[in-house]
Amino acid sequence: MRDFSISRRMVIAGGAAATAGLAAGVGPAAPAVAQPRGGAALSSARLDEVVAAAHQRYRGLAEGANADYIPALAAVPSTYFGVALVGADGRVHAAGDSEQLFSIQSIS
Repeated sequence: MRDFSISRRMVIAGGAAATAGLAAGVGPAAPAVAQPRGGAALSSARLDEVVAAAHQRYRGLAEGANADYIPALAAVPSTYFGVALVGADGRVHAAGDSEQLFSIQSIS
């Protein structure tokens, strides 16, 4: 698998640019495009492979626990695990339980 990375600086810079654009009334900035080290953007098929590989690698991880002090989270089975990524083109790449609906208040 190729090394796929997006730095914290890219995330922070993207958030800052979006915030500045919204404050100026010009709408959200164009999203940053994460690229593999060495150049070209990944194809849609390759993004599907990367998401599936991430799901496969971490699906057996059983650390942590649902927040039991939040009823909406306590009711969600802790066995749900999904990975989803939305590409710069708007396409959704997903694997696992990514279609399950649940509250995201602790991670949003």
